[in-house]
This record gives sequence, C-alpha cells and structure tokens, in this order.
Amino acid sequence: MEGFFISTVNSIVLLNNAVTEKDFDKAQYLCHKMLPMFLQIQAPIDVTSVLKHIDSLRGENRPDDSIWEEINEVIERIENYLGN
Repeated sequence: MEGFFISTVNSIVLLNNAVTEKDFDKAQYLCHKMLPMFLQIQAPIDVTSVLKHIDSLRGENRPDDSIWEEINEVIERIENYLGN
C-alpha cells in the first residue's frame, strides 16, 4: 500500500502541473495510469467515475474548459481519500 501512496502522491503533483500547463494529454494519461489501481482497491465511485470519464476522452479533440474543473475536483477527492 505504501507504493500506491507514493505513486499517487507523485501522480497528483504531475496532474497539478498538467492543469497549470493546460496539458490535457498529460492529464488524461495520468488519470489513465491511476485508474486501474483505484479500481483494484475499490476507491470511492466519486473518484473512479471521474478518472474513467477523463480516460474515456483519450484521442478526443481538446475538451472545453470545464474539464479542468473536473480534474481539480478529482485531485481534491483523491487527496481527501489519501488523508492529506
């Protein structure tokens, strides 16, 4: 579980950077990378559903600005889940 925690904290840092840079491809990749482990540990649906949604947008044209709000919300939910 420690490996999951460290990996997730690192991914959150990178995800925050992607939001700051408005780099959707990077943000989508990170959500895609985090999704399997969150599903495996049966994380709350309010986390996994957003990760799934962002992952489903792979290859789509650049989504509208509301996606950044959604990504920021999932970051906050993950941090709360981790107890930060």
